[in-house]
Amino acid sequence: MPKQGIRWSIPTLVTRNADGALTVVLPEQVAAHFDVGDKDVLNWTLMPDGTVETWSIKKSTYSSLGDREKEK
Repeated sequence: MPKQGIRWSIPTLVTRNADGALTVVLPEQVAAHFDVGDKDVLNWTLMPDGTVETWSIKKSTYSSLGDREKEK
């Protein structure tokens, strides 16, 4: 039995442009859960078990771990 409150399947449109890049159209019910705007970045991490973790990054505040080490 599915856990309450979990949406197990949300259709998402993916298209390929003339340059070969993929564009993913996030449905509003998904996009509403990301704090992103035009030209912001979504970060994707592929885990060893094949799952993908996704979160939003604001370009103006993003710093990699390497950048933080250089600041010390």
